[in-house]
Amino acid sequence: MENRTLTDLDLTGNGIGDRGPLVGDIFAKVLWVNTKLRRLNLKGNRLGPTSGRKLADALKRNNSLIELNICDNRFDGEVGAEYLEALSKNTVLMVLQLDVKEIGEDVHKLIVQEMKRRQPNQEMSHSR
Repeated sequence: MENRTLTDLDLTGNGIGDRGPLVGDIFAKVLWVNTKLRRLNLKGNRLGPTSGRKLADALKRNNSLIELNICDNRFDGEVGAEYLEALSKNTVLMVLQLDVKEIGEDVHKLIVQEMKRRQPNQEMSHSR
């Protein structure tokens, strides 16, 4: 099943939560099989570390998403490290929005450096 029309998906503030491993699996599958999706906004959905890790893993294999907003969820430093690793494999993503308070200052700085390298004139959006 290939998507031929959906390029932007904004699920801001839907309170999806981490209702078992299926939530992360569903979003990961969206990133694995979707070749048209350019922007995904999952801000404020109470996604936890399990979903965060699955999304990061899917991002490693995705070659179409250019913008991902995962602010205001319930991630941790390990999830932040997973996104840093994903960025080493995914060269397409140009905008990654996430919270310093969730992933920690050190990992966040490294992610900001990588995103600035990709787009030197772009500011990275984040929450504190």
